Amino acid sequence: MIVGKGAVGGEIIVARIEHGEDLLESLQKLCAENDIRNGVILSGYGTLCYASFFGMKSTEYPPPDFFRWRKEEGYELLSFTGVIADYQIHAHMTISTQEKAVGGHMEKGCTVLTLAEVVIMKLENIKLKRMIDPKVKQNLLQVVDSYEGLEGKTDRKLPPYE
Repeated sequence: MIVGKGAVGGEIIVARIEHGEDLLESLQKLCAENDIRNGVILSGYGTLCYASFFGMKSTEYPPPDFFRWRKEEGYELLSFTGVIADYQIHAHMTISTQEKAVGGHMEKGCTVLTLAEVVIMKLENIKLKRMIDPKVKQNLLQVVDSYEGLEGKTDRKLPPYE
């Protein structure tokens, strides 16, 4: 288990993402413009006209493969939440139609239909970073003492993807 202590909840940012915007790209822009290096997505919901996410396909460890969901349809975005580590967003989402609810790890491509609303809290006094775990070959959350020398320790092609 990786544990980080001493984090302090900081400024809370509330935003509405509008029709046609890419949800993940808008969240990344929000973090950059508001200097949210480390934070927590406390609440998020809305509607989508295109959903893009992935998730576990089996119970094998380490996971060999993931399912992908990329579909255009009217969706209720019931919830999304996640952690921001060194400006990298790792968020999960649940969407629904009239028939079913599904979810997984949010990817670029989720397009807002009418709106998406989000509440993010900055985390102070802690340094978080996603770095490649050699065992599972994924970018996993780490608590670090410093960001110096850690450039390139994250592989944007490995899950969790942006």
